[in-house]
Amino acid sequence: MLASQFSPPSTVRRMGSVRSNTLGLSGLALEQVHAALDAVDTQTERNNARAYARVSVRYASVSVCIEQSGGCRNELLMAGRNLSRGGVSLLHSGFIHDGTKCIVRLPLKSSLVVSFRGSVVRCTHRGGTLHEIGIKFVRPLDQHVFEDVVVR
Repeated sequence: MLASQFSPPSTVRRMGSVRSNTLGLSGLALEQVHAALDAVDTQTERNNARAYARVSVRYASVSVCIEQSGGCRNELLMAGRNLSRGGVSLLHSGFIHDGTKCIVRLPLKSSLVVSFRGSVVRCTHRGGTLHEIGIKFVRPLDQHVFEDVVVR
């Protein structure tokens, strides 16, 4: 798989001055990235024992508040990839250190947004500027909240 397949286009269409995520991708371009990642994962996936089943969440934007050491906070919009009761996998345009504390805000079917505390447990370089960020929640999602998350 070529790293250039995952690089954002040099010209990014913007709605106003706001990007939907740090990758600058939405719609068909984001779906193509998801499809390419899914194809690679299907070919290389090992039979890992998981505590919770994963479901695909194809959010164009998930708000994540990154808590830096020293007290600084950065609000980022990342693209969603998958979700389990124990954590979430997001797509981002840069590296984030393991152990970084964060707050993930997920939209629910009931039109509410719920915040979950967690920390980065994995940052995998997938090509170009694309990184897959694994965030483990401090506490597993309640089953009712998990079922209320908008799965796209």
